[in-house]
Amino acid sequence: MNGEDWYVFYRPFERSAVPGRAMEELKWSVGVVYPEEDIFGDYNLLLTIVLVIAIIGMLLTWVLCTLITHRQLEPLHLLTESAERIARGHYGETIPDSRRKDEIGRLQYHFQQMQRALAERMSELQQSKETLQERNEVLKLAYTQTQEADRVKTSFLHNMTNQMTGPADAIVKSVTKLCEHYHDNTRQETANNVDVIQQEGQVITDLLNSLIETAESEKGKEEYV
Repeated sequence: MNGEDWYVFYRPFERSAVPGRAMEELKWSVGVVYPEEDIFGDYNLLLTIVLVIAIIGMLLTWVLCTLITHRQLEPLHLLTESAERIARGHYGETIPDSRRKDEIGRLQYHFQQMQRALAERMSELQQSKETLQERNEVLKLAYTQTQEADRVKTSFLHNMTNQMTGPADAIVKSVTKLCEHYHDNTRQETANNVDVIQQEGQVITDLLNSLIETAESEKGKEEYV
């Protein structure tokens, strides 16, 4: 009616059994007509209010859970970022102290101790690396000097050998003459050959003394080093 839904509640009248009263039928009824809005209007409004409150409550619950979760997991995010920077080689990364006493606080404390120990270890390794590099440079220089000294020694020995070759040949020739023509040589020839042997022997002796002095000098330098 009038574009709205209405509800009709109706019931026929019946006589109650009363002594002395006729029991004929009354043949009439009573009916009550109500529009749907009057019956279910408050209920529908209540349902809408409950749905709105439930949606708002769910949104507030989601926001609170997000905030609480973010607050609880923030130290883990910081530790993750610090671990990434340490993994990239920033071993001096500073990890802040935590006042929390829960598992996350203990994790942050132990991670901080681990980072400090790692930083100290890397510092020691860096110092060891620098020391090894310095020693390597010293060894390279010493090796170069040794090679140069060996080259000089070889050249010196070769030179000394060349210088000894002439006197040694002269001595061999003089000795050969003395041995082969011992009975035919005159006293003057024998004396000359002896003089040659003595002179050339002295030359070889001087060269050997020079060689010995040089060897002793080099030995003293090595012992000093």
